[in-house]
Amino acid sequence: MKNLEIILSLLGNTLSLWSSSQKSHFLKQYIKLNTEFYYEKNKDKPDFARLDNLKYELMLLISALNSKISE
Repeated sequence: MKNLEIILSLLGNTLSLWSSSQKSHFLKQYIKLNTEFYYEKNKDKPDFARLDNLKYELMLLISALNSKISE
């Protein structure tokens, strides 16, 4: 889990530095997924399938963001 937390931190920092009109779309998605991830992770009995799904969605978001930044 520690690696994912580092990736989430890097994603947040990247979004804070990126100046683009599309930034708000990615930032909203990041905040939504990040909030849902930590909410589920901190439950007494987390749903690991849900956590895996959120991780996958975060990786897709990172991939899409990377593509947009590279344009």
